[in-house]
Amino acid sequence: AKLPELSAFSKTMQDLKAMVGGLVEEKRKGASGAALEQGKRCVVKMAEVRKVNRNAHEAADRLIAAAEAERCETDIVSQQLQNLQYQKIHLSRELQICLSYKGCEDLELLSEEDFEACTPEDQRGGPRGSHAYELARLTAEMKKREEVIKSLKQQDLRRKLYQGKLQSQRKFLD
Repeated sequence: AKLPELSAFSKTMQDLKAMVGGLVEEKRKGASGAALEQGKRCVVKMAEVRKVNRNAHEAADRLIAAAEAERCETDIVSQQLQNLQYQKIHLSRELQICLSYKGCEDLELLSEEDFEACTPEDQRGGPRGSHAYELARLTAEMKKREEVIKSLKQQDLRRKLYQGKLQSQRKFLD
């Protein structure tokens, strides 16, 4: 789309060229009165050219500012789209993990009855079969196994200590 300011500038420039051409023609003919009058009209037309030139530059500046605003809006929308794409990828991966989850049937866990017997009701996380319940059950099992591992390490240290003592006593007896 052509700017009206640019069209006005082009038309004014064509008019000025025609007027200057007429001025040159008047000078060649030697008509100084007509040339003087034509020169005054050229000066007025030159002021008009400056005005429409300024208007054209202002219109161009407005177009540049509008284009910048549109570019910023496009950048924002593009960033939002990119964020949504990454979020979609992340959620797809999480969904695949959830769909491939086989549950805790393969694990040797405390039975639900044992879990309920050793855990207060407010720490169970909800009714049987709920996600929070299973999570609390797995957490309790993990804590119990950590305690067993800690106990096993302590007993292993004790065993090594006793083995060392036993070997020193055997050496002493030999």
